[in-house]
Amino acid sequence: MRRYFTILLGVLIFSTLIYGISRITYQVNPVGCTLCGSCISSCPNNAIVADDEIGCFRIDQSLCDGCGTCLGSCPRNAIYVADGRSFLFGRVTNSETNFYIGYATVQVDTLSVTCDRFGNYFFTLNEGIYTLNCSADGFQSVQHSDIALASDDAYRLNIVLTPSTGNSTNAVGSQASKLNCYPNPSYNGTNIEIQLKEKVTDNLELEIFNLLGKRVRSLPMESTVFWDGLDSKGEQVPSGVYICSVRNGSEVLKKKLIIMK
Repeated sequence: MRRYFTILLGVLIFSTLIYGISRITYQVNPVGCTLCGSCISSCPNNAIVADDEIGCFRIDQSLCDGCGTCLGSCPRNAIYVADGRSFLFGRVTNSETNFYIGYATVQVDTLSVTCDRFGNYFFTLNEGIYTLNCSADGFQSVQHSDIALASDDAYRLNIVLTPSTGNSTNAVGSQASKLNCYPNPSYNGTNIEIQLKEKVTDNLELEIFNLLGKRVRSLPMESTVFWDGLDSKGEQVPSGVYICSVRNGSEVLKKKLIIMK
C-alpha cells in the first residue's frame, strides 16, 4: 500500500512539473500582426481567434496548452512569451475627412512618440492607468484619461482630431496625394490606403490590374480598403505584380503590389 501511494505521489508531482513547464503563456503583438493566419493553421488546439475589437488575433488562454507551435509559425515574430507588457496603439485621423494624420505627437504620461506617416502610434507599457494627449499642427489637441491597462493587455485607441479654425483641410494639405499598400509583398491580402490632397469626387473606385493591363478587381474606395487577393469572379489571383489605381477627377494614383503564394 505504501508503495502504491509513493508511486501515485510521484506521478502527481511529475504531472505538476510537466504541466507547469508547458503552461508558458503567449501573447500576440497587435502592431506586428498582419492577420496572415499562419498561427491559426498551426495551433493544434484552435486557441488562436480573431479579436475584432483590437483588429488582430489573440490567444485564448483557456485553450492554449503552451506548446509553442505558434511561436515558430509567425513570419513577423508577432507572437512572444508573455512578460507582463501591455500595448496601447491606434491611429490618428481627421474628424472632417476621416483621413489619417501623419506625424502627430502622442504622449502617454512622460513618454512621447511621433506617429508614422499613416498616423499610427504604439506604446509598450506596464500595467496601470494612463492619460494620453495628442496634438498636431493645424488641429485642436485632445486628451484621453483613465486608460486602464491590465498585464499582457492590448488596447486600441483611435484618436480623432478636429481642425483648428481656418484649417479645415487635411494635415498634409500641402503634400501630394498618396496611395499606399501594406503589407507589400502580400501573402493573404493587403490594406490599401489613400490620402488625397483634395477630394474631387465622392465615388472613388479602386481598380486592380495585372501587368497585361487587364482589370482583375474593382472595389469602392474609402480611406482604407482591404483586398483579399480575389478577382471579380471570386478566384484567387496568381502570384505576380499588380497595379492598384484610383482616379480622383483628373488625378490618377497608382501603386505596385506584389502578390506571393
